[in-house]
Amino acid sequence: MTTADLSALADATATAVGGAVSVMDPQGYVVAYSSVPGQPIDDVRRDGILGKQVPARYMVHHIDPLFRRSSTVHVVDVPGALPRLAVAVSSDGEYLGSIWCIVSTAPSGPPDRGAVTALTRAAAAAVPLLLAR
Repeated sequence: MTTADLSALADATATAVGGAVSVMDPQGYVVAYSSVPGQPIDDVRRDGILGKQVPARYMVHHIDPLFRRSSTVHVVDVPGALPRLAVAVSSDGEYLGSIWCIVSTAPSGPPDRGAVTALTRAAAAAVPLLLAR
């Protein structure tokens, strides 16, 4: 299993959800990202990919213990960035990383069921790939 597998997972998830996807390890390093043309991105994504790590001012969301223990898809909407849907990737209580997907607008209610399903499936598929790292 390689980074290419995680990148393929990111591309498939980005296509299913309709937004650019990044996969992070527990320390906030970008281990894979989607490359589906035409999806909006922001400076946070660009800086994260180029620096290979989530920019420091956004790490708070990645290290939040409540997020790390959760299996639900979260809406993350912070000033200066496009809104995102995020899901933790865990196995037997061990936090392995997370998957983040840019969405065009923050949902006013719960996120779209299709997006939640796609991200939940992606998190499950990412478990063996992140364990193999």
